[in-house]
Formats: sequence, C-alpha cells, structure tokens
Amino acid sequence: PRIGRWVDSYSRLPVLQTANVLENISIISYSLVFCIIIVLYPDLGDTTPTVDGPLLVAFVSLVLFGSLGELFNNASTIAIERDWVLEIRKVTGQPIGEVN
Repeated sequence: PRIGRWVDSYSRLPVLQTANVLENISIISYSLVFCIIIVLYPDLGDTTPTVDGPLLVAFVSLVLFGSLGELFNNASTIAIERDWVLEIRKVTGQPIGEVN
C-alpha cells in the first residue's frame, strides 16, 4: 500500500527514476552478497553446510535485497501502466468498465 501511495502521489518521471535507482542498488547489493558467499564458502554446494551466523545473515540479505528489487520493479511497472485504461478510453470512447 505504501508503494502504491508513493507512485500515485508523484508524477511518473521522478517515480521511475527513483524506482530504477533503488532497484539497481538492490540488484548490485544482491550480487555483492552472492559473490561474498561464493568466496567465503567455496564448498557450499559440495557438502552439507553448517549454518553459522555470517552465512545466515548472508542468506537473509539475499532474500531482503531480492525482495526490494522486485518491489521497486513493480513500482516502475505501476508508474508506467497506471493510466492506461483512461488513455485507451480516450481513443476508443468506450466506457471505463468495458475497457478494464
């Protein structure tokens, strides 16, 4: 709900710019954490891992950064598509209920 209110309260360009920057930061952070896991735990896929504190923090970070990236991707999509029904209605002249 907060992301939707944020998208609705500003014009498209600032929302898209901010969402893209934050999405890219999330992707870069995710990639860095993934590389750190590979470097610190090179035999992770070969053996049964012992889950210690740093590995647990790394996996939680992966989930968090991946989720944030997807959230800002959805914000970008909503910002682009939010008025498409009204634009189609202007061209076709159909009632909004039929277009949606």
